[in-house]
Amino acid sequence: MGRTNPTYRDLLRRTAERWETFRRGLRRDERRRFDELWEHAHRHADASGLLNHPDPVVPALFSMALEHQRRIDELGARLDEVESDDGEAGAADGVRDAPDGD
Repeated sequence: MGRTNPTYRDLLRRTAERWETFRRGLRRDERRRFDELWEHAHRHADASGLLNHPDPVVPALFSMALEHQRRIDELGARLDEVESDDGEAGAADGVRDAPDGD
């Protein structure tokens, strides 16, 4: 019988284990962030497994970047809401934003 190929999730787990020494060298707050990065990679493991990339770190890093982009988009939308609320309040008070000077 032939050998069974490991799943992407298995490869990802092994990769994370190899990074454990690095993790232990981090400060506590950095460890939390490090763990969150790996959670992002696990969140997209199904899609990453479909890629079948020879290096499991590549789809893991892309998954981390994808989650960061999602967060940037969320924060941008919240910022737009705050700015539009401020603009409405300023217009109601008769106050306008100063020109940028460009």
